[in-house]
Amino acid sequence: MGLAGSRVGGLLSQARRSQHCLGRVAHAIKPRCRTAGLEALVLQAITTLGIFVGILAGIAAVADWIAVARRITALEYAAKPTATLAIGFLAIAAAPGTLRGTVIVAFSLCLVGDILLMLAKDRFVSGLAAFLLGHAAFVAVFVQIGLVEIGSTQSTLSIATVAVLVAAVASRIVPHAYRLDSKIGWAVAVYVLTIFGMFVAAVGTGRAALAIGAFVFMVSDALIGFRRFSRLAEPGNVAIMVLYHSALTLLAFGIAQ
Repeated sequence: MGLAGSRVGGLLSQARRSQHCLGRVAHAIKPRCRTAGLEALVLQAITTLGIFVGILAGIAAVADWIAVARRITALEYAAKPTATLAIGFLAIAAAPGTLRGTVIVAFSLCLVGDILLMLAKDRFVSGLAAFLLGHAAFVAVFVQIGLVEIGSTQSTLSIATVAVLVAAVASRIVPHAYRLDSKIGWAVAVYVLTIFGMFVAAVGTGRAALAIGAFVFMVSDALIGFRRFSRLAEPGNVAIMVLYHSALTLLAFGIAQ
């Protein structure tokens, strides 16, 4: 009987120790579970916000195209900067921490350029300067990403082909701008070189979305140049905005890769 009681007592003591250990484990795991649950909620909130902002960007872009087509100034004033803000927000949110500051600068300058170019008073030179600095900021972003493809056969062919196209377009635009105002002519020439430099850097990253986005940006700006300085038929403003928003979206996607 004494031996049995001793065994029972030992088992009870062991059970108490096991219960104590399980309690300690549960106490340690509980905060981790809470943290994991909180992280899941935050991730879900961020995902939901991203979807909302993406939808907002699409709606604002389409609204801007309609406003430009129908010349609804009030709608354009609201929709154009909203689209740029929304796309920029997505790019900034998705960018790695090391790139985020430069990405903020790049998209902020695009926003400033948007506002300056759509104002009733002609602020073309100021808008041009804002976008020029924006392109320089994008170059800085691409350099931070890494110009791993510079010098490769494919990138060299792409850059050479686009260089010929840029030279052909610039020969139509820059002389007209110079005849209108020599200072504007020089500003346009510098702008052309800067945006081409952005394309070169984008190709150098090896990311197709960045290269295509930079090229589409150049096409959009070329149409603006034709509209303002060339004697050729005026291109549609809607096409300019569609290309512009497409370029920003591609750049945002490429930065997020």
